[in-house]
Amino acid sequence: MLSKTRGIVLHSVRYGESSLILTVYTRDFGRKSCMVNATRGLKARNKSAIMQPMYILDLELYLKKSRELQRIKECRLAEPYLSIPHEVKKSSQALFLAEVLNKILREEESNPPLYDFFENAMIFLDVIDPGTADFHVWFLSRLTEYLGIYPHLGDSGQGWLPV
Repeated sequence: MLSKTRGIVLHSVRYGESSLILTVYTRDFGRKSCMVNATRGLKARNKSAIMQPMYILDLELYLKKSRELQRIKECRLAEPYLSIPHEVKKSSQALFLAEVLNKILREEESNPPLYDFFENAMIFLDVIDPGTADFHVWFLSRLTEYLGIYPHLGDSGQGWLPV
């Protein structure tokens, strides 16, 4: 079944001469492992340059429930980044966040609010100029809310201590 969705690349591994295996967190299907053929070369339709960690892609997937490795028919850059690829601080934070998300996200179920948080946070990182030094700390603390372990602050004034 051919499906269209948006996804954020978490990890990529070279496979063979011109293919990639991607780990993608999609809006509609959760975490998926996908193979993309013909990503390198002069006539490549899907360029490997757009399949970097934390890049937002529009995907056309061949989905089969009996397979663990899905196929990508076509992918396009959904939100081109203006500053993340060119600034070392931002790109290193994006790589760090991609590694953390690759380790902690294991479910293959749809979670649109979580995907929207990822997409909006990466677009925000791309457009802000000052104050990016602690972005990863803010991102990880907000991520705990979606994972169900956000600390209860309450009205006791005790901060992070349990009530």
